[in-house]
Amino acid sequence: MQPGDALDVTVEKAVYRGLGLARHEGQVVFVPRGRPGDRLRVRVESVTPGYARAVTESVLSEGPARRVAPCPLFDQCGGCAYQHVDYAAQLRLKEDILRESLARAGVAWETAIPVEASPEEAWRTRASFHLQQSGGAWRLGLHVEGTHRVVDLERCLQISPAMNRTQRALLRALAGRPDWARRVASLDMAESGDGTALVAALETDLDASGAP
Repeated sequence: MQPGDALDVTVEKAVYRGLGLARHEGQVVFVPRGRPGDRLRVRVESVTPGYARAVTESVLSEGPARRVAPCPLFDQCGGCAYQHVDYAAQLRLKEDILRESLARAGVAWETAIPVEASPEEAWRTRASFHLQQSGGAWRLGLHVEGTHRVVDLERCLQISPAMNRTQRALLRALAGRPDWARRVASLDMAESGDGTALVAALETDLDASGAP
């Protein structure tokens, strides 16, 4: 197996970091966002002793519980790993991953692991978005899977409407001052649990005096 090879694989199970574990001729192949039961055509990106990493080129047949992701940018943005899976199945996947992680650490857990579901949208009270200029336009959002390229997020389903309004307002303000924007690396936001308070901070390369 070499980088660039195209393979047809079946995902056996989901593992940590949103990866699907498949095998090709006995060798483990990790595929981002591969779900159990998926038959995928993948392209190998890297090969190391013990496993390879690949990206999906096409879905040959879908495993159970697949659905259309609610976010239209799901296939581009690296911020979510499970949106294309029915929510009840997402919870089971996460419990299975946690149980396997505990077993690999030598912790035996015989009983069910309690799982408390969060809302599917606006569940985060903290978020960090990256700012990047591309082709003369400014983008504020999260990275494409495995890259440093930013996906501009007009609306991120992970955060509240107030946090989305804040990040868009700051993007517009920074786009109007490119001399400032070029000094900004990221935006950090935090919101109180009841939604009554929101703090936003820009990470820059300026010191307290405003000098670079």
